[in-house]
Amino acid sequence: MSFKDELNRGMDTARRVTGMSGDELDRRIIENDFANDLERRMGVQEERYRLGIDERPSLCFITTAVCDSFGKADDCYELTAFRNFRDKWLVNQADGKNLIAEYYNIAPKIVEKINSLANSAEVYKNIWNDYLSKCLNFIESGENSKCKKIYVDMVNTLKEKFLK
Repeated sequence: MSFKDELNRGMDTARRVTGMSGDELDRRIIENDFANDLERRMGVQEERYRLGIDERPSLCFITTAVCDSFGKADDCYELTAFRNFRDKWLVNQADGKNLIAEYYNIAPKIVEKINSLANSAEVYKNIWNDYLSKCLNFIESGENSKCKKIYVDMVNTLKEKFLK
């Protein structure tokens, strides 16, 4: 079972047990240091990958959807660069774990909404042109803080556009 499937199953169970709505439970989990649990689980997943037990966890939802719309493989250069940015730099920033946790909460919903559109390929192309290509250039030049700003702006813009 993938990390995403395990997380979804756990969230469903927690909603049933607590009787909370999805939004309320999500908010409470984040407030209760969900980021630390996520880091631990990611570490377990990374170790399972290193030992050859599992494939590397993806969880780059928006970037994966964009690359998929271009016909790129899950291990393409772009996805590998963004995953390394997340796993080796962003997670070590003061707000990195919280940003990653928030992203994992909202990005699948954004992708689901975009995928439901007739012009999803155009939307993904615009996301690449407006955000991800610039962000990748900053990663390549070692300007990770600039990439972070662009990526956060992208997620916030897409959240406003597709989830409000």
